[in-house]
Amino acid sequence: VDGYGAWLIAQEINSSNPKTFNQALKQALERGQTAINIGQHSLLFYEQSHFDRAFAGIDLSQYPIFVGADHDAIEVVSLLSAHHDPANLSGCIGYDPLHELARKGKVSSTIYERMVDLLGWSSDHAPALDTIAVHTGIYHDAGATTIQELAIAMATGVHYLSEMLDLGLDIDLVAQKMRFFLNIGENFFMEIAKLRAIKMMWAQIVQEFGGNDVSQKIKIHVQTGDRNKTRYDPYVNMLRVTG
Repeated sequence: VDGYGAWLIAQEINSSNPKTFNQALKQALERGQTAINIGQHSLLFYEQSHFDRAFAGIDLSQYPIFVGADHDAIEVVSLLSAHHDPANLSGCIGYDPLHELARKGKVSSTIYERMVDLLGWSSDHAPALDTIAVHTGIYHDAGATTIQELAIAMATGVHYLSEMLDLGLDIDLVAQKMRFFLNIGENFFMEIAKLRAIKMMWAQIVQEFGGNDVSQKIKIHVQTGDRNKTRYDPYVNMLRVTG
């Protein structure tokens, strides 16, 4: 994860069982992980008891938290803010309705109203918590090339900026609350070029919208893709990730 400073280590904890999640997260934090990444397992936030067990003994104000919440983003931030001072929270409760549309084939008719509500709440109560996400993993794993992935990321980002500005929000507020989630493949040098290119492209786009220097700095979350992995040979997967 890259914000406006150093990269963080945010390996996704793949468990929807609160007790198992809590054990895995504590072990990861003890071994040097510097952020909490829950991915799509927002069901940890569906019930108070699940939340309490999942984060027992963990001070969320000490670690940036990343949740791919999709349509449940408002519910997630409500539960989080009920247990912790939102002013001390950082990371991203990412709402990406077009990603949800690509995965499920349908989306609510009120997606941009929800996006505005999240932006307004985070601006007032949780200034360090981002609420707009742009995910490209589903396209990457479906076979998108590096150029296609960049194009989709930029098109989605521009669409969200345009919708929010049309609803009366400020460009600097919107751009600074957005985070891009990219997948990385096996072509090492091409992936480095992708990260360099997206920084330059996004800076130019936000500048054209009238955003200031801070708003032109992109926030990136990077994870390894799944399309070159095998379900039955984890040791080969490790070589593919580190090769």
